Amino acid sequence: MNKRTFPIILSFALVILACQPKSEPLLIPSDDLIKALADVHIAEGALLSIRPVVKDSIRDLYYSQIYEIHGITPESFEHDIGLLKLNPKLMEKVYEKVMEELNNREDKRKEKKDKDKKKEEEKPKIKK
Repeated sequence: MNKRTFPIILSFALVILACQPKSEPLLIPSDDLIKALADVHIAEGALLSIRPVVKDSIRDLYYSQIYEIHGITPESFEHDIGLLKLNPKLMEKVYEKVMEELNNREDKRKEKKDKDKKKEEEKPKIKK
């Protein structure tokens, strides 16, 4: 494929996707899906440091824990991810909320860390 045809084909594909009829609703409630996707992003980040030999097994473990924590099934999660892939506008909205969720979690983590540090500094020091 040469450099001129690729943008044309990509544009055509995007037009076709944009003209698709409205898709079916998500199976997982929006708030639950956003929290699950935030956990997926954290898990995928953790997997970056795992050796390839065990990465798939650990990924399966992480995902099964995410499904259990959020009370969702792998099938409903994959279904909803498939719908998001077919609806870029919805995907963008969902991922904006996922980023908000991740930022909120980071802020809470920093607040707790600062509070713990302050608490530790306020403890009386024992001289030896």
